[in-house]
Amino acid sequence: MLLGVFTLADLPELREALPPPVVPGVAVKPYRQSALADGLVRFAGEAVAVVVAGDPYRAADGAAAVGVEYERSGRKSFTTPAARSSPAP
Repeated sequence: MLLGVFTLADLPELREALPPPVVPGVAVKPYRQSALADGLVRFAGEAVAVVVAGDPYRAADGAAAVGVEYERSGRKSFTTPAARSSPAP
């Protein structure tokens, strides 16, 4: 059973959530980042929706039904070679 597909608009409590540390026990400066993209996707693979289902097969079907249209924002991005060729600060 597919229980639902949710975006950040559906789950406002996830907005600017404090993410868990990447490595447990390592102190990092706290920062806030939404658990789901909100209008602007910042990197490839950033979550845009959450699918909740009773089993993994239905979840996969629900995820396949999620449609996202992307457009370039006009912001500059750097490829790895470009980043390596620029002088370090």
